Amino acid sequence: MTSGTGSGKTECFMYPVISDLFEQEKDNSIQALFLYPLNALMEDQKKRLSDYCGKAGLKYAVYNGDTGEFRPNSPQDLMPNEVGTRKEIRDIERTGTRPQILLTNPSMLEYIMVRQRDQQMIQESAGKLRWIVIDEAHTYSGSAAVELAYQIKRILDAFKVKAEDVRFACTSATIGGEEGAESLANFIATITGQDVSQIKVIGGSREIPKLDTASLDAELREKQLPSAQKVMALREKINSVAGMSLHDMWTNLMGSGGYNIEDALTLLDNLCELDQNGKAVLSLRAHFFMRSISGLYGCANENCKGTSGTPYGHLTTYKGSTCSNAVLRFWKSYSASDATVLCSWVRVTLRLGRLLPMTTPITRQTISRLTTVKWMKMPTSQRL
Repeated sequence: MTSGTGSGKTECFMYPVISDLFEQEKDNSIQALFLYPLNALMEDQKKRLSDYCGKAGLKYAVYNGDTGEFRPNSPQDLMPNEVGTRKEIRDIERTGTRPQILLTNPSMLEYIMVRQRDQQMIQESAGKLRWIVIDEAHTYSGSAAVELAYQIKRILDAFKVKAEDVRFACTSATIGGEEGAESLANFIATITGQDVSQIKVIGGSREIPKLDTASLDAELREKQLPSAQKVMALREKINSVAGMSLHDMWTNLMGSGGYNIEDALTLLDNLCELDQNGKAVLSLRAHFFMRSISGLYGCANENCKGTSGTPYGHLTTYKGSTCSNAVLRFWKSYSASDATVLCSWVRVTLRLGRLLPMTTPITRQTISRLTTVKWMKMPTSQRL
């Protein structure tokens, strides 16, 4: 299944899996494996899976590094029909607590297949594995995809089943055109070991529910929001393009003037709260991109005019040779055991190779305990 974020790919594989397992004998074995690249994705789908399993009389479990051995790590977060501990999942004593559906990630699955304590669970599930679900299949590329393909082969061998006896369901981000579908089919065939003729790529198309414009316009006027004409025009545009920026949405609703992020988000939030008979006026999802910093640098001059609310002077994420708030360019050279640094960007390395914590004040005594002091692009005359 390939479709946009939040468009229902999860239901596309959960319904068939639950329906099929409901018709099978409810024995104490693993019958479906759900593989997720991230633990957060498993947690996100627990509530829906719990509802479906409850109605079908099935059990499921999340088996990853956070799963407790004898008691759930977060008992308050345990859902109905969820098996919460490794002891219950393995069910060495055969008390009937083993789940039919196991959610895990490739790394944890590797441990399961080689760890002695998990072997009984696999052996007693031999020949009964019916489903392997690979969520977000497009995230596996290069060596990760090769490793997953070999891991699938080992899974089939461990559970004593053949590829043609197992139903595979994979989800992927949207792709473009016939070439994209063909490429995705070949990719999934390689990972699962299935013949490409057995792979069917199912895409999704967005349906826009119709609204009563007259009643919507009256409600918008009452709440002092943009007119229905503008809202409906934005609604059509959002559903016809790949994405829009916050500024573009504001311009479509309010014109080019008066834009600021907080007001724009508040406006869209108010519009997203509106609905007609359960049909959302605007259905939006925001994608945030975050960039990590390569380091944090602080001025070691205790008299630096730059303030940061820390024992340091000016703080920055940019490497530099001198502090922009420097009063003095040079300072009297001291011996290595009594070194002092004024208004210079430094990156310090401890004897164990760790960076000096930013909560530790840089003093003469601190510097004297360091193995090395690496200066960033500084003239020789300014080195101590």
